[in-house]
Order: sequence, then C-alpha cells, then structure tokens
Amino acid sequence: MGYDLFNEPFGPVDGDPTDPAVLAAASAALEQGRLADMYCRLINAVRRADTRAWLFVEPTVLVGQGVPTRLPGFADPRPGAPRLGYAPHFYDTAVENGADWDKADGFVERYTAAIGAYPAAHRLPVLVGEWGPPNSRTPGNRELVRRQVDAMDGFAEGWTMWYWCRGTGGYCALDPAGQPAPGDGPAFGPYPAAVAGTGVRTDGGTVRWDADGTGRSSELLLPPAAFPHGALVAVEPAGARVAVEQPEGGRAGTVRIRLPHARPGTPVTVTLGPR
Repeated sequence: MGYDLFNEPFGPVDGDPTDPAVLAAASAALEQGRLADMYCRLINAVRRADTRAWLFVEPTVLVGQGVPTRLPGFADPRPGAPRLGYAPHFYDTAVENGADWDKADGFVERYTAAIGAYPAAHRLPVLVGEWGPPNSRTPGNRELVRRQVDAMDGFAEGWTMWYWCRGTGGYCALDPAGQPAPGDGPAFGPYPAAVAGTGVRTDGGTVRWDADGTGRSSELLLPPAAFPHGALVAVEPAGARVAVEQPEGGRAGTVRIRLPHARPGTPVTVTLGPR
C-alpha cells in the first residue's frame, strides 16, 4: 500500500525525562527540526523510484499521551494528486507496561482530541499504523479494544493491529486455533468497503448507514478468522437483496446488499453473525 517513513520517532530529551513539559518540548523540537527535514528527504528520495505508492508520516510517540503533533505540512512531488497520509500509533503507556486499562484515565478521549487537527489542516487521510494491548484477555483491556475500535471508526480511514500471530498472549490477535483472541473480537467485525449511503457506523457485527437512494450495492468484507464459513445476514428495512460469498483460501468473504426501494436518508441496519 505504501511506505511508513519512520517507526515511532522520539528523542533526544534535554532535561528531566519524567517531566511532561520537558518531553513535549523535546517532541516539538524534533518534529519541527530534524524529523521534518528527514521526512522531506525521504519523500523526495522515494518519489524518484516510486510515484504511485502512498507515503505515511508518523508523529512522535507522545501522541499516545495526548500531545498533538507539531509536524509541519509536506509536499508530494508526484504528478497529480498527493498521496501522503498520517500514520500515528494508538498505545496507552500504562497498558504497554503491563497494567490493565483503567477507563477513568481518559486515554481514549485525550488521544482522539489530539489526533484530528493535523490531518484536517493538511488534508491527510489517517491510518493508525499500530494499536492493540499486549494482553486483550483482562477486563479493562477487553473494554479498551472495544473503545479503540469505536474511536477509530470516527477519526481514521483505516488501521492495522499489532500483530498477526496465534498464541495465548504477547499481542497475538488470534488464539491458538486461529480464531479472534479473547477480547479482540471487536477488531474482527465486518468492514464496510463500499456503502451506498452516508454516516457509516460499525458496532461489532452490526453496520449502520443512511441510504443515498441510488439503489446501488453496498459491500461488506468478512474477516475469515471471525467468519470462516460466511455469515448469516439480517437487514432493515425489508426488501433488501443480499448475496453472500464465503471466504476462500484465507481471503475475506463478501456480503453485497442492495436496497432498490430505499429513499435517501432511510436508516439501514445490517446485522451479521458467523454461519
């Protein structure tokens, strides 16, 4: 899809690294100085070899503590429309250090508030490049996964979870049998790849939107780990035409839905469960 130009940049810190103000100042200095200069060099260098792929810039790791980025805007020398994106990570520091998430700490709210201004100002799509607790099985971290999926549904065009492995811990998104790890279920919901409407919202196995009245098909992708044999589908309002293609060879299955008689603005609710 593209190039993530630098993973989790940070440093150096001149002063007390436990002082939030010192860390924020160090982050701003790096983003406005050496990091910005490096991104410019990398963008130009990659474009000499590849004019098609997307290029993603990351803020420093302090974005996870609710510190807005101070990166400048960047120019894309490719012909045509720019293909630059913003790829922050979405980690709670305490959870990364082994704690169970405390929903009263305001992490999701601070992060969401910090993330939006930069891509809006520079017209960049947001791809959360990494997220996911090291252990999704604890009560707080199960809730954290759900809250993060809900939050990203509002501010990100997409995300990539860390990481794809089978096991009983250590960030594995799959259990030993290859099913969604306990607590990671919300990350395996259907993905609305193309929707004939606006205001798309997802909530686990439910996808909602407001019909545009064109009668065109909507397409939902089914993660094979959660829907290995396709899906059972219920649609409101009545009269929908539904086609389900089962997953094959590890690829996602597809649900296509057409509402030929829905008027513009009609609420649509699609509920999916594994077959």
